[in-house]
Amino acid sequence: MVVPRPGIASTTQLATTQLHHRSLHTKKCVEVGFAYCPPNVSLTSLIKTNKLPDVTSIAGFQSMQLHHVSQVTTLLNTDHAKFDLSLHWTEASVAHWLLPRSNVVDAFVVVDVGTNRVTDFCSYYHVPMSVLNHPQHTTIYTAQSFYNVATSVPLPDLVRDLMVKAKANNMDIFSAADIMNMDEVLAPLGFEAGGGHLHYYLFNWRCPQMTRRNIGLDGQRAID
Repeated sequence: MVVPRPGIASTTQLATTQLHHRSLHTKKCVEVGFAYCPPNVSLTSLIKTNKLPDVTSIAGFQSMQLHHVSQVTTLLNTDHAKFDLSLHWTEASVAHWLLPRSNVVDAFVVVDVGTNRVTDFCSYYHVPMSVLNHPQHTTIYTAQSFYNVATSVPLPDLVRDLMVKAKANNMDIFSAADIMNMDEVLAPLGFEAGGGHLHYYLFNWRCPQMTRRNIGLDGQRAID
């Protein structure tokens, strides 16, 4: 069993990753204290810096549907084979964890218009957080990056379109751990390191420590 533990390190962890965040609705994030304006930077300038396009840019980018499950399963298993720690996906597990469900998870595919083949996949799940003692806001909504595979476009372009969809879905923040290939995304898309760390533990198995880049398993969920 892999059990990620947020912020708490006990015994010897398998690996440690860090969460990074990117404001989608900048004004709200500043108002609730999740983000702040750097010195000599106005709120207007920060909003302009964080502005995203209104529409996606990748041809064939669309919401994942049931008939995409088989191809997404193959795409995930092929990509995750390069990591030291990852899931072996079945069509049943892909359908259970990744098919879009309102206020739970959103997933998208890129379909080649010529071949009708799924070439890329991206996803996030919803993490609402209560805002206490604020006169205007009661909840802030985080889109947590889940699994992303880019084969026909650069990964930053794929995740940018994912963030466009997240913002359109009223997500306020986009968060991602620095695992898998996400280092390619964090700086170019304006993410900032947060204070949260995730520690991975593998119980009842012997396994050497590994770098976060060799982790192909999302750290927000415990997996049997």
